[in-house]
Amino acid sequence: MTRRIPKQTRAKLLDHALIQAGFLVLESSGLQNFSTNKVAEKAGVSIGSLYQYYSNKEELLERMIDRVADELLEEAFRGLQAIKNPTIEFFSHQLLEELFRVFLQNKDSVALLFVGKEASLAHPSLVRNRQIFFEKLSAEIEQTYPLDSSEDERKRKIILEVLMLSFLALVQSIRIEKRRASEVRSLKSAFIELTIAALK
Repeated sequence: MTRRIPKQTRAKLLDHALIQAGFLVLESSGLQNFSTNKVAEKAGVSIGSLYQYYSNKEELLERMIDRVADELLEEAFRGLQAIKNPTIEFFSHQLLEELFRVFLQNKDSVALLFVGKEASLAHPSLVRNRQIFFEKLSAEIEQTYPLDSSEDERKRKIILEVLMLSFLALVQSIRIEKRRASEVRSLKSAFIELTIAALK
């Protein structure tokens, strides 16, 4: 079944309500107990109405991660727009700074979609969510920082690997909960130093 794309205002409002309800259900029930029936009930619509837009819970979860990932990346890369012709080293440093800032400011959404309420970090849906995020991150980096040489390509691969490691470490720290701000800053500094060393 192909997902119906909302075009009219009423349809967009319903789609928005379903996504918001999805977050509420995810927060209250966790990933393992997430269901389309619970989402439809929370949104105050019939299950048939939900199925007009999403044929299963996986499609709805993917739409939710799409929206959160787009919002996180838009906010993070907004802080890089003022930088003119940066070196790739400086670019990666600033990107790490912005991503850590954005993740911590939105840690509730990050926790729900990347960490899970009680599921293992290896849960297939969480792994898929992180994969979607990094596909979007890679595309955004490519668009923001075009490559000039094979050396830039090598360095960008390094940046993505470090970003993935730092993101997973940050996700783990959110899972532990109540980690002190100084510990998070130390984590960020360690990955910035790792990036600089790896790019030499």
